[in-house]
Amino acid sequence: MKKLALLLPLLTLLIGAVVPAFAQSSRTLTLTEAQVNSAYAVSNPRNRNLSNVFVDLQPTQVVLNATYTTRVGRATTSYPVSATIVPSISNGRVVWNVTNITVNAQPAATSLISQINASIDSSWRRYVNANAPTGRVTAVTVTDADISYTYTAR
Repeated sequence: MKKLALLLPLLTLLIGAVVPAFAQSSRTLTLTEAQVNSAYAVSNPRNRNLSNVFVDLQPTQVVLNATYTTRVGRATTSYPVSATIVPSISNGRVVWNVTNITVNAQPAATSLISQINASIDSSWRRYVNANAPTGRVTAVTVTDADISYTYTAR
């Protein structure tokens, strides 16, 4: 009888822990290239030096293209800028890594790319914590038409 009295609370705890796991379901969020390009952050970049921003989805990667304009006094100079970004998954979160940047057709230094990756990582983490649904990302797929996130909702 003592064994049953000890076993019953233990089984109740185990069942309580398993039920939420069964409540989890796999979901997919898909964004088309047109949806990404019409997003406010793309059509109205926070950095006013950027214009003509366009997101080009390609298999396994995203290429961001823009024009960067510098102003010194009354003179302005514009440069075409391109960045290639590749997603991966780490601990149930999407991590975006810049693999290549060119400014006026010249490649950026790897130290600058490392700084940009660190900045993207922290800002993306803050954005996801504030806006994304709870759960864990299990897959991210980029095609030439869309980005699909598969996640387990909680």
